[in-house]
Amino acid sequence: MSNDATTRPDATGKNRDNENPIYWEPSLAYLKLTCGLLFIGAMCFMLMIRVVAPDQTGRYLASAIAGVVALSAWLLAAQGQIKTAVYMLAIGAWIVITGIAFFFGGVRAPVIYAYPISIVLFGWLISSRLAIWLAGLSATIIIGFVYGESSGFLPTQPPTPAALHGVVQVLVMALSAALIHYLLRASSVRLNQGVSA
Repeated sequence: MSNDATTRPDATGKNRDNENPIYWEPSLAYLKLTCGLLFIGAMCFMLMIRVVAPDQTGRYLASAIAGVVALSAWLLAAQGQIKTAVYMLAIGAWIVITGIAFFFGGVRAPVIYAYPISIVLFGWLISSRLAIWLAGLSATIIIGFVYGESSGFLPTQPPTPAALHGVVQVLVMALSAALIHYLLRASSVRLNQGVSA
């Protein structure tokens, strides 16, 4: 991947828009890394289900859907369809997080920890306004989970073994470390563009 900010083509074959953070080299690298980590995390989660909770077959489906979303977004990014990949990953991941939380623990579901990552992903790669809306929607969903649990509306929550909590937490830590690294790189790129303009 070229580091020349003025020559890298976007999905349409034209020079990329310097004002669009989706096409900054660090953002592209983070997008691909995020897709890869989410896919690996989904596969690890499925493996842990097989080992520690083989009777919870519904978790297999949830992990498989998460893996498909991540892999599809990675393939789109690899083909140069960056904007489509970003939207698929961001929106798909948020829907998967919400669906898994609804069926597997509500506010106690370990996947809830991934909400902040999806919000930052929206804000960085799409727009800060959309991130604010998503944060508000996520908070509303969480409040709904609290109400749903207290009223008995949510499905019966299966026990979540410590190993499953651990996989999600390690994945969130890995994504958080990558996030701060690439955010700082993207900020440096933007500052360099401003100085050289």
